[in-house]
This record gives sequence, C-alpha cells and structure tokens, in this order.
Amino acid sequence: DAEAKKIELAKIAATAKVTAQITMPNKVVKAEGIHPTQSSPKILVERSLMDWAAAWSNKNVHDYLSAYAYYFKPKGLSQEKRKKQRAERISKPKIIVVSLSNIAINVQDENHVSVTFIQHYRSDDYQDEVEKSLLMVKEFDRWLIAKENVLDATNKMAASN
Repeated sequence: DAEAKKIELAKIAATAKVTAQITMPNKVVKAEGIHPTQSSPKILVERSLMDWAAAWSNKNVHDYLSAYAYYFKPKGLSQEKRKKQRAERISKPKIIVVSLSNIAINVQDENHVSVTFIQHYRSDDYQDEVEKSLLMVKEFDRWLIAKENVLDATNKMAASN
C-alpha cells in the first residue's frame, strides 16, 4: 500500500539523519523523527547498506571503509593491504555507481543479521552484477559488515568505451 511505503521511507530518511550524526561527529545534524534505537533492525540494516553503497558511489573511501567492523578479515589480504587496495580502486575511476536490489535481511538476534542482495556496480571502464552475502553486527548502534562473500559473479562484463 502506498501510504505504508511512505511511512517506511520516512522512517528510513529520519534514521539516515541520525546515522549521519553518528558517522560524521564533526557536523551538527538535527535529527527529526525517530531515533535509531526505536526502529526495527531491518530498517537500520537497510539504511546502513544504502549508506555503504552511497559512500562507494561517492568515492568516499573513509565512509566506505567505516562500514566494516574493525575485525573484518578480507580473504588473502592483511587489513592494511585491503584498505590501500580499496582506496586505490575507489579513487581510480572517474565515476562509480553502486546500487543494491533484492535485499533480504534475516535477523539472527539483536546484534547479528545476515543479508543477501544483488549488487550492481558500474564505473567508466567496468561493470558487473553480483549476488552478495553479508554478516552484519551491531556495535554502538551502528550495523557494520563483519563478513562479506560473493555468491554469484557469473554476470561480470567489461563496459564498452
């Protein structure tokens, strides 16, 4: 129903303002509407996912990396090498557009959720569509990525110039 969708979007928008205050403490952001602790975990997790994708699309390396738990263990890389690699890969393209679809959130308990979604990535020289799985943990009222897996990457393709 359209009215329920408007209410859900208003809750997400209000939560985003408070999330911005949490992730950008040097900026004063007046939060209107609901407080994050009053929202359902699914709304807050989805907001965190959208913030992560937006940081990536905006080439904001700091906010992108801050979406991950400090103990996130990348496959085959040290934490420092991964940060350097991600910073280079995010900074290199002129444009990046990341969007998510088919988001499914499974609440395991009050501090853990598993998430699956389709990630659509496009830059000036590459694009792909992959299915991902995340384990997210709640720390200090923020949902952070603790584990990340690509489930299906069969649709990878190079963008034509």
